[in-house]
Amino acid sequence: MTVYLKSIGCVLRELDLARVKNYFVLNNCEIIDNPEDADCIIFSTCAVHKPTIDNSMKMINNLNNFNKKFIVIGCLPAIMPHLIDKSIINCETLNPHTLHEIDKFFPEFSVPFNSIPVSSRTIDNKKSKYLISKNDLPQKTILNLSLGNSIFKKLAFYKYFKEIANKKSSFLVTSRGCNHHCTYCGIKKAVGSLISLPPEKVIENYKRLISEGNSHIIFYSDDTASYGEDINVSFSDLLQELDKVSPHTITWELDFIHPQKLLDHFDVLYKLVKKRRIVLLECPTQHMSQPVLKRMNRNYNINDVIEKLNIIKKASPRLFLISHHIVGFPGETEEDVENTIKNIKKSNFDFFELLAFFENETCPARKMKNKVKPDVMVNRMIKINHVLDKQKILHSINAELDFPKGIIKTRFVTNDAIKEKL
Repeated sequence: MTVYLKSIGCVLRELDLARVKNYFVLNNCEIIDNPEDADCIIFSTCAVHKPTIDNSMKMINNLNNFNKKFIVIGCLPAIMPHLIDKSIINCETLNPHTLHEIDKFFPEFSVPFNSIPVSSRTIDNKKSKYLISKNDLPQKTILNLSLGNSIFKKLAFYKYFKEIANKKSSFLVTSRGCNHHCTYCGIKKAVGSLISLPPEKVIENYKRLISEGNSHIIFYSDDTASYGEDINVSFSDLLQELDKVSPHTITWELDFIHPQKLLDHFDVLYKLVKKRRIVLLECPTQHMSQPVLKRMNRNYNINDVIEKLNIIKKASPRLFLISHHIVGFPGETEEDVENTIKNIKKSNFDFFELLAFFENETCPARKMKNKVKPDVMVNRMIKINHVLDKQKILHSINAELDFPKGIIKTRFVTNDAIKEKL
C-alpha cells in the first residue's frame, strides 16, 4: 500500500502524524509524496481559529478529488464535524482522542497502532532559516518570515535563538489532553482529558533523546504542567528527576504552562530557571484583567502570576518569557483594556502573542452576551500593539480583522491578511 500524509496544525498534531507514518511503515507500506499516486491519503487538520479551519477545509476538498481511501484526522473532526459533509466528501474521520481506532480501517495490519511509541521530532538549529537577527534585515523581510506557517516559530526570535543555535533540539511529549475548562477553547473536545505517560516512560524517552545527541529538550503537551494529576504524580517531582539525570549542558523549553500551575510549581521552576536549565518558559496568561479571566474560567490571580514571572525573570534575565493574550473576549470593557496595559507595563515578557477572540462553535463563550464588535477589537489591538512596541516586547498578531493600512507596526506578524494591509 502507498500512503500520502499531509498536515496543517500544531506540533502535537505533527507528532501524531509522525506516529501514524511509523504505523504504516512498520506495516510494510510505502510513504509517497504525490496524493494522486497513493492508495490511501491521511490528512491532519487544525481548528484552533478560523484561518486554520478554512485552510483545513480547502485541503480536504482538494484531497477528496483524488478518489482514494481518505482519512481525516486532527482536531477539526471533533470540534466542527458538521463541516465535513460525508454526502460530498468521501472520507473517514478520527480525532486526537480516538486516533488509536485507526486499526479498524486496516484489519490486515499485523502491528497495532497502540504499539507505536509516541513520536519526537529533532530540530537541527544550525540549518534553520530563522538563524537571523532582526537588526540585520529590513522590516519587509521580517514581515515575510510568516511565523504562523512554521511549527518552529519560536526559533525565529533572535534573542532566544542565540541560546540554542549550537544545540540539537527535540520535543518531549509527557501527556495528552487537558484538565482545564476554558470558556474560549474547543480543543478539549478533540484532545480529551489529561492522560499522562508513566514517569518511568518519560524518563526513558528523555534519556533516549539525550543519547541521540539532543541537548535542548522542548516539553510539549496540551497541558504540560498538569502532568501526573491523573496518576498521582507531581510535575515538580518529574522535573527534578529529569534534572538529576541531565548533564549540565542540557537546556529545556517549557511550553503551555498554565498560570495556576506556574504558581503551584513555582519553587521548582524557580530553581531550574536560576540554574539555567530552563531557558524558555511559555505561560499563556490569555488576558491581563481579572474580570475577563473569571469569564474565561481561568481561575488565578493575574497579579500573583506577574509577580512570580518577574521573580523568575530576575533570577535569570536571559530567560525567554512568552505569553498569549486574547483581545475582544465577550464582555471585555475599556477598563479591562486599561488593566491589561497597566499589567503589560509591570511585566517582563520577551514575546507576546495577540489573538483576536474567535467564536469557536463548541466553546461556551459563544453563548455569552456583550460581544465585542470587530472595529472595537481592531482599535483595542492597535492600542495594545503600540504599548508592546514602547515596552520593546516582541509580539505577533493573529487575527482576521480589517486593520487600517499603515497603523499596525509590529516586529513580527503571523497573519498574511494583516501583512497585506501594511
